[in-house]
Amino acid sequence: MVRSKQVAKKSTTEMTLSTETASNLPTQKGYDSSKVINKAKKSIKNEKPVSEKAAKKRRNSLTYKDMNPKPAPHKKGALALKEIRYYQARANMLIPKAPFYRLVREIAMDLKPHVKIQGKAILALQEAAETYLTNLFEDTQLAAVHGKRVTIFPKDIDFVRRLRGEK
Repeated sequence: MVRSKQVAKKSTTEMTLSTETASNLPTQKGYDSSKVINKAKKSIKNEKPVSEKAAKKRRNSLTYKDMNPKPAPHKKGALALKEIRYYQARANMLIPKAPFYRLVREIAMDLKPHVKIQGKAILALQEAAETYLTNLFEDTQLAAVHGKRVTIFPKDIDFVRRLRGEK
């Protein structure tokens, strides 16, 4: 059996109490329920706005979307070129220093425990690693374009490394 979502229905009756019963409710525990009267509510759908001014103001008011329009969409490749220019203008490293330092320490501990590494040596290793990865991805992009694709795949990286004689 398929379960369906249950939606709460709005009640068309309103519970009202006479003034005598309402005054007795907070003080007495056993109140007379015969004085509770059910009245039908007015239909909300056909109800007019409070005033014409309020309705006009609501129509003319600006919404959040009106005040903050979406920027115009960029042409294809424009954002990629903007990102390339941004990263070429930056002088700092692409890989964050702290994670790279932890990785170098971990590899160094595997080779020789209690090894000390100078900060300049870490920066030189990071510079060399970033240069290698940048060149690898440039060549990988060329391999993907040669394969008439836009997306690079691991097979492109393997192909480039094989051409370089690394693998």
